[in-house]
Amino acid sequence: MSVYVLLLNGYLLKRLIEETMMEFKILTSFLLSLVFGFLTIPLIMKFCKERKLYDIPDFRKRHKQAIPRLGGISFLPCMLLSFGLVLVIFSIKYDTYESVHVWYLYLLFGFLIIYIIGIFDDIIGLSARFKFFVQFLAACCLPVAGIYINNMFGLFGVDAIPDYVGIPLTVFLILVIINALNLIDGIDGLSSSLSLIALCVYLFVYSDFNAWVICVMCAGLAGSLVAFFYFNMFGKPEKGTKIFMGDSGSLTLGYIISALFVRYLMLYAEDGDSDYSGVILIYSALIIPVFDVVRVVLFRLRKRQPVFGADRNHIHHRLMDAGLNQQKALLVIIAMAVSFIIINALLYRATGNTTLIVVVDIALYTLLSVGVRRKGINK
Repeated sequence: MSVYVLLLNGYLLKRLIEETMMEFKILTSFLLSLVFGFLTIPLIMKFCKERKLYDIPDFRKRHKQAIPRLGGISFLPCMLLSFGLVLVIFSIKYDTYESVHVWYLYLLFGFLIIYIIGIFDDIIGLSARFKFFVQFLAACCLPVAGIYINNMFGLFGVDAIPDYVGIPLTVFLILVIINALNLIDGIDGLSSSLSLIALCVYLFVYSDFNAWVICVMCAGLAGSLVAFFYFNMFGKPEKGTKIFMGDSGSLTLGYIISALFVRYLMLYAEDGDSDYSGVILIYSALIIPVFDVVRVVLFRLRKRQPVFGADRNHIHHRLMDAGLNQQKALLVIIAMAVSFIIINALLYRATGNTTLIVVVDIALYTLLSVGVRRKGINK
């Protein structure tokens, strides 16, 4: 009996040490990326000033001064540098090697395509149709790597789906999420805040699968986002310390978040667990940007307006038209995003019905959108 107890205690101690080590890797990746972000963003702002690369105010924008717009350039280098350093340092010092699957190479390739196109768009400007075509190519990288949606998790009574449905659905969903995070980037801190919420949820759900490589990657991206958020929210235009992320940032965020979303769905389907609480969480984390872009596209189609055009019909525009300033609109949208996560988690725990949750979400979002719009009209 005593031998059994000793073996059990030894096993538990080993698991505790392993989990503590992984959490330390995640924290280290976050802190390294945070520091790199604070070091690189001032250099980017200096580069923008020298090259006169500014976001110019127009009828849709609230800022009154020209602001540097290449802040998103910092995301990829900071994330990859912190990610690489953590894997190398811990492998050498503690002899704890992490397995990196081949699909990461496809992810990196798609990541680089989106990143480069975003930079070119910020510097010289590219047509919306060309950017969409490049997004499509990047989205195809995941199915080519064998990563695609193969299960609907009980939505409308559907579970497993064939490849000829799952692959096009995957590409479509990636395109929706990329453009959702790009188009909602209309006020200070919004796209970065929603992305941080999604990354926090990803860290939580991926840790259940012991997918520590992905967790380290998410932490690295989160660190660079926090650094950007500081300059974006609290920087002073008159002092030259404020910056926007630009398409180089919003497109990059959209791609990595959509790719990790699809990867998680496939992992969950392979696991065969009938409890879909993790799926509900990651879906809920993206409700605000995805529902917003779907509503805007449907509105433009109904009004026979160009789908790729620009307008003032996004949720943040409506909140400001209703009388809120940028900071209050940001807080309201963050509160909405967190509320959907909490409500859906409770609903799933009570009902276990994914279809009911999606229907309730659509109804709630529609009511909120209509209410905000009416208040803006009556104001």
